[in-house]
Amino acid sequence: MSDDTAPSITGVHHLSVTVRDIEASVAWYQRVFRADRVPMKFPHYEREDTGYGVLLVCP
Repeated sequence: MSDDTAPSITGVHHLSVTVRDIEASVAWYQRVFRADRVPMKFPHYEREDTGYGVLLVCP
């Protein structure tokens, strides 16, 4: 049996993106997706051991 149809997508569990300006990006996601920011920062370590992540929850 052959089925050439793509599977349907019912939602997104999470998304992780690297951005140049985290606060501007957070504001954009809040505005566009009406996302709520969880009031804490999550340490994020890369080559320079700097940075942090934020958690946004969409309705």
